Amino acid sequence: MIKAAAAFDPPQARAWLERFGDGDLIAASTFQPGLEAVETSYGRWAFQRVGPFTMTLGGPLCAPADRRALLERLLALDRRPFLAYVRAPLLDDLDSTGLFAAGIGMDRHVDVPGLCADPPRPVRGARRKAKKAGVTVERLDLRHPPPGLAAQIADLTAAYLAQAACSVEMRFLNQPMSLQEDGLRRVYGLYQGGPGRRRLFGYVALNPIFDQGRLQAFLLDILRFAPSRIWGLWLSVVAAIAEELSKEGLGLSLGYCPLHQPMAAPRSGSRLLQAQVDGLARALGPTPYLQHLRDRKALIPGQWEQRFVVSPTRFAPLPFALWMESMGVGLRRIAGPGLLPILAEGLGLRPAAAGGPR
Repeated sequence: MIKAAAAFDPPQARAWLERFGDGDLIAASTFQPGLEAVETSYGRWAFQRVGPFTMTLGGPLCAPADRRALLERLLALDRRPFLAYVRAPLLDDLDSTGLFAAGIGMDRHVDVPGLCADPPRPVRGARRKAKKAGVTVERLDLRHPPPGLAAQIADLTAAYLAQAACSVEMRFLNQPMSLQEDGLRRVYGLYQGGPGRRRLFGYVALNPIFDQGRLQAFLLDILRFAPSRIWGLWLSVVAAIAEELSKEGLGLSLGYCPLHQPMAAPRSGSRLLQAQVDGLARALGPTPYLQHLRDRKALIPGQWEQRFVVSPTRFAPLPFALWMESMGVGLRRIAGPGLLPILAEGLGLRPAAAGGPR
């Protein structure tokens, strides 16, 4: 059946995640308000409608043996869906669907033991400067929040978005900020100053990652703070969060780096679609927003995991445009006013070889 967008049900969400989380960092976000889902007794697949199109978020929550059956349920709803931000195992189930896959960038998973035991030099320097400035990272009790917390978070969010490269509260790939206590998400406050001068100047939101029936790690979904002269503040906060999670034996992921080292899909790939994605990566990779995102995540020791888009068309701009629309942003917001010339240059591809690529 198709389950329409409904109020968030934390116990139900946790049950799905514990049963089928499979270590996927995006799984918890598929329960955010506003998404619909194909839901059966054996699986669930969240999606959003963008005009006449269907855009899924991540892969299906189900056992590997049921992925094809759930995919067929989705295809019965829409023969030409777009599958955003999926992992490699799903590509095994795309044969004869008429869908084409391409790599679109990497997730960064932190080596938490390595970071805690031997942090890189930039991280060590950032931690020293944060300590000298009196910065602390403290988990917030959302069941009993301190007076005025909601207003402080709202003010910080508005100020952050006003000066950010992407000036809207993103959704879909990111779960919008909320102080609702759901037993899943964790929120930390960034504080500075001593007694009588202590102030909240930022916050962190972590989404849970479940695998094999239990909580295994968290995704750093949101990290925001007021303008600061403290060098390396992002690095110091990530290191502090990793240290806290390590005490519980939990891991940490820093999430997605769009268009970073896209790799061809090992199965069901399209050379033509991949060539266009590679062109987008060459054209947009140097933009300040994407470059800064990639460079700072790469400073944290860890591993990369490729993500893929699956599309019914081999025209790459369409799935990316739909994805940006699903998130509530546009490519122009990220790349700036020179986007159209950049795209024109980046998509200046050579003609296909004889016979044409798939």
